[in-house]
Amino acid sequence: MSRSPYLLLTCEHASNALPPVFSDIVPPSILKTHRAFDRGAQTLFSILRPLSAAAFQARYTRLLIDLNRSPDNEELFSRYTRHLSSHQKEALIAGYYRPFREQVREAAEKIEQEHGRVLHVSVHSFTPILRGKKRDVDVGFLYDPARPNETELAKHWIKDLTRMEPGLVLRRNHPYRGVDDGHTTELRKQVGARYAGVELELNQRFVRNPKRLHAIGLALRQSLSAQVGR
Repeated sequence: MSRSPYLLLTCEHASNALPPVFSDIVPPSILKTHRAFDRGAQTLFSILRPLSAAAFQARYTRLLIDLNRSPDNEELFSRYTRHLSSHQKEALIAGYYRPFREQVREAAEKIEQEHGRVLHVSVHSFTPILRGKKRDVDVGFLYDPARPNETELAKHWIKDLTRMEPGLVLRRNHPYRGVDDGHTTELRKQVGARYAGVELELNQRFVRNPKRLHAIGLALRQSLSAQVGR
């Protein structure tokens, strides 16, 4: 396994922490739930990290401000921060949101300029059941089907991972769509045609079994390594 000069990793929902100044804004019981962060995503991000040229993860909960939403998205602020004043919201954008987004964009542009392309994997996880319905996928690969480089990346990654972990249910653009509002969506506009972004979505049912989660992470890393080596 070797580090790829053009692989960029992010984990926008890695943390359920709050900065001291906002320590009482979200009930502790809520901070333990999926509403606050993506369970298992930080673990998976850490397993994949040795492959990357640059890696960035959120320091605080998405209930403060969601790093995976555009500035004009109504979900940028949660029910716990939506009521804040315009001044307070701008402080959250300036203090937490914009620095993260700008660091990632600058890293992506630098990689693209130096190596002619950039592969971006944004690491997430999802709840096994939503509104009483079981989700029939173990790992989802979200991308824009209109972009050939993303389509090829997802296709080959899934093919290699299937060979390593034949029991996993792998699906493209599920349980969400790759063209929905998100960090990859914005970077496609900012970086251009030589950018390929995939949101990796892991079923949180594996979080209950750390050994299995680690094994899946290693398989994802090995299969991703084959893609960045192409």
